[in-house]
Formats: sequence, C-alpha cells, structure tokens
Amino acid sequence: MKLLTKLTAILSFNVLAAQQMPTQLNETHPSFTYSECTADGNCKKYIKSLVLDSNWRWTDVDGINCYTGTEWNETYCSDPDTCAKKCSLEGGDYENTY
Repeated sequence: MKLLTKLTAILSFNVLAAQQMPTQLNETHPSFTYSECTADGNCKKYIKSLVLDSNWRWTDVDGINCYTGTEWNETYCSDPDTCAKKCSLEGGDYENTY
C-alpha cells in the first residue's frame, strides 16, 4: 500500500474517532437537481445532495448545548480534544430551519 494511502487511512480514522454521532437529530442531506447543457441544446440532469458547514449545526451533550452565543461550554469543552470527545454534532433540520 502506498504511503499516502496509509496516511489517509490513519488520519481518517482519527477524525472519525474524535467526532461524536448525533444524539438528537440524524444528518440527512437534502437533494437538489440541476442540468448541464451543451451549446447544441443537449442537457444532462444530475441529482446531488448537500450539507451545511458544522458552524450552522448544533453541538450538544444529551441536549445540553456545547456552544452558546460566542462561547464554548467549559463543562464539556475545556479544550478541543475534550470537546470533540464529549459533544455530538447534530444533523441539520434543513427543511424546517434553512
């Protein structure tokens, strides 16, 4: 296996191990349709999905917010590693919120 592939696998595992799964709202990516057309009028339709940046989603521990206003909750987020281990990144309620 190439070094780059090994490194990518190791780094991916660390990222996945650090972020907690949602406990309040699962992430579902809303779909949208678009078309690409050539100059001669031939069009191809695509169906894709999107996800919002985590900045627009809720982080919590069993329903208690990890971030309020402009401050991290010191109980859960005394440092970035502790915060990542304790707080869940919730899914986006795209239909009702955005």
